[in-house]
Amino acid sequence: PLLDDLGLAAALGQLALHDGLTATVRVEDDHVLTPRLAEQLFRIAQEAVTNVLRHAKAAHIHIEGGATDQAYLLAVEDDGVGFDPRAVRRGALGLVGMRERAHLAGGECRWVTPRFGGTRVEIRLPLAEARAA
Repeated sequence: PLLDDLGLAAALGQLALHDGLTATVRVEDDHVLTPRLAEQLFRIAQEAVTNVLRHAKAAHIHIEGGATDQAYLLAVEDDGVGFDPRAVRRGALGLVGMRERAHLAGGECRWVTPRFGGTRVEIRLPLAEARAA
C-alpha cells in the first residue's frame, strides 16, 4: 500500500529503516514510472536490502535512483563484507529472482564491488513503457 499511495521514494525510505543500519535514500523522478515499473524496482530493492540484513554485516546502506532520457536507474549499496556472485550457494533464488524481475521489465540487474568494499546492486529499467503511457 505504501508504494501505491506515496510512491517509490517513500516506500524505499521505509524499506531502508532497520535497527543497527544507517540508511541514506535519495530517489528522484519516480513520478515517471508506471505502477508496474515502480513495483519491479521496489521488489528488487526489497531483496537487495534483505540480503544486506542477512549476509553483509553492513553498518550503512545507500539507495539512490533517478531517470535518464531512456531508463530509470536504481542502486542499492552497502559497506558490508561483499560477496562473489559466482560463489553463491546452489538453489539460492534471491539473486535469480532479482535478475528475472529486471529482465521481465526489459532491463538488467547487476552486482558490482565498490572500490571500498561492500556490494552495489545496479538496476536499469527502460522507460519506453512509461513514456508511452
